Amino acid sequence: MCGIREGSHAELVRSNQKDLTYLTLLRSTVTDIAQSVLGMRHVVRWQRELSLVADLCYFSLTTFSGFQTLGEEYSDILQVDKSGPRLAVPSMLQRILTVLLHTFTPYLLDKCLARAQRYLSQESAEQTMSAGRRDLLLQLIAYARPAVEWLHRFHQVVFFLNGAFYHLAKRVSGIHYMA
Repeated sequence: MCGIREGSHAELVRSNQKDLTYLTLLRSTVTDIAQSVLGMRHVVRWQRELSLVADLCYFSLTTFSGFQTLGEEYSDILQVDKSGPRLAVPSMLQRILTVLLHTFTPYLLDKCLARAQRYLSQESAEQTMSAGRRDLLLQLIAYARPAVEWLHRFHQVVFFLNGAFYHLAKRVSGIHYMA
């Protein structure tokens, strides 16, 4: 008799590795198409955005649509919502939140920090705020970038020690895995 159980750490890691394999292939294909249409100069300039489009396409065709990702299918695990009295398929809102947080948050955070750093480094910023405040904000931005990476790694440590969420986006949206 087969019972439903929580997805193991190994299954979640294997699923993520398989998804990364297919994401890498899709990113490469999108980059090749963009290179043939736009040229190499534009591809180099928009590389991060092209990767973002590929990630969004992959997760739109799988998670948004309510299907398993290829990694989840490979590992034989399912996304579930355990917040109610019974196991349920994650709601559309949970799936949208997961995909948006997983794909856009790192990109937008990096862009916002870079833009703030550029603005604070310009002469116009010197006119609108004191030098001490500007220097403090620049130092905070310098610490924020590694802190984001540290938070991600810390979350993975927690996952390997005693966690059910491999990605921060799944933790925020409350999506668990069952096998």
